[in-house]
Amino acid sequence: MRKSAAFTLILAAAACTPSPPASVRPAALSPAWLAGGWVPQGENCASEAGIIYRSDGRWFADGAAGTWRIAGDRIVSSLTERWEDGVAVERIASPASTTERIQVTGPDSYVSRHQDGAVFRMGRCPSSPD
Repeated sequence: MRKSAAFTLILAAAACTPSPPASVRPAALSPAWLAGGWVPQGENCASEAGIIYRSDGRWFADGAAGTWRIAGDRIVSSLTERWEDGVAVERIASPASTTERIQVTGPDSYVSRHQDGAVFRMGRCPSSPD
């Protein structure tokens, strides 16, 4: 009888356990969530290894820029210009699109799987310009 009461108490406690707060659960991929600066895991946000997704649909990385949009669980990007030393050296008239599949893994992290098979674990940079 004591075992049955203890088991019932454990089940009741488990049923009353609240779900994790929204800040702990992974967010859904959306333009608002993606906007900001991101770097591959192990890189520093001050490095040139990252990318900035702006809320207006443009992205910037070291020496390149383009446009982006979300299509389901994917980011579709186009390279529209390249530059060196802050000066545009090439505007791409007919940019080709690339697609990467995104798995949101936390409020400030995701895994990116590129068409060529490359996989990157990305983390959000604090205070990124938008």
